[in-house]
Amino acid sequence: QAAADRVRTTRYADKDDVDRCLYFHTTSFPGVDAELERFREALELLGEFWVRGTRTLHRECDLMKDAGFQKAIHRLSVLSVVRDYTLDYNDNSYELDVGMESRQAVAQSLANYVASYSQDRANMVLPDFLEDAKREDLDETAFVLRMARYYLEFLYEVVETGRRSAVFEMLLAARSPDPEVFDRRVRDYLQSTDYGRRLEVLLELSDAGLAELEEVVADHVGPAGAEGARGETGRMLEAYPDHPALLLLRGIAELRSGDGEGEIAYRFVRQAIENAVVLYGVSTTAFVDAVVIAFRVFAESSMERAQQVLARAVDLKRADRDAMRLLVSRLGSEPARVAAYTLLLDDIGTVAEATIGRTE
Repeated sequence: QAAADRVRTTRYADKDDVDRCLYFHTTSFPGVDAELERFREALELLGEFWVRGTRTLHRECDLMKDAGFQKAIHRLSVLSVVRDYTLDYNDNSYELDVGMESRQAVAQSLANYVASYSQDRANMVLPDFLEDAKREDLDETAFVLRMARYYLEFLYEVVETGRRSAVFEMLLAARSPDPEVFDRRVRDYLQSTDYGRRLEVLLELSDAGLAELEEVVADHVGPAGAEGARGETGRMLEAYPDHPALLLLRGIAELRSGDGEGEIAYRFVRQAIENAVVLYGVSTTAFVDAVVIAFRVFAESSMERAQQVLARAVDLKRADRDAMRLLVSRLGSEPARVAAYTLLLDDIGTVAEATIGRTE
């Protein structure tokens, strides 16, 4: 919203390249609610869209000329509500083949769309989509709009966040007053090496590639190697901004770079851990592997940051006893005690906390 306000209030004579970048970004992504309204308007014009048939919509009204409306029609085709459509510029009309096969087919179409980006994420969301398809309290319009909201939220999580990720990387590069540093960071961002190809392999692996992280982290040899890794990982986050392995590697590379910032590194790693659980549903082993790697890397420079990483992991997996036990077995004595105490407190309560305090 702040970016949209700046675009709206800045005078033309005062605008620069940053304002133009923000203009195109906010125009392309007006917000989930605004775009969902276009879905609603399209469904109203289609009438009984669950009944198979052909619809002809003439583009005489302003709504039909709206680019947002055109996007809504295309997205309804992704959801298999609209089976096919053509835009006849001579007749100034849309010709649409309408009629969703079933609610389950719409849910599966949306999951297939998510799978084209990440099979792990598709596996996470398909059960929820199919549960919504069974809900008797949703009529056909309400159900499709619910799927449309899922669609838009996913789109914003991936595409819109990816655009912001790219802008953020350039912001970090531009903060240095030294033009040579800026030039180097931009070159690191644009370069393509064997390291980048290894990252591409991670994207295809199950459990978000977290089980293969240790070998990739070993490629961060010295500050120069870490800086190159930071640039390439940052570029790939433009296309996959929520990917746990990429986020974790970006944070580790930031921490090991000569001009790296601990707070930025922690933000990337924290997001990686959260996404691994909430969005990707990775296995307990993969999750613990990632946390252990992050903890050990942060512990090289700051035990306080390392403890923050562990605390967030414990908070996310507090109810998962297997994860807690595995953390205890994989970590050193001090962090293992933190995880073990958390596990005990779930069972025994505040009396145990008082007992632990007396034994230290």
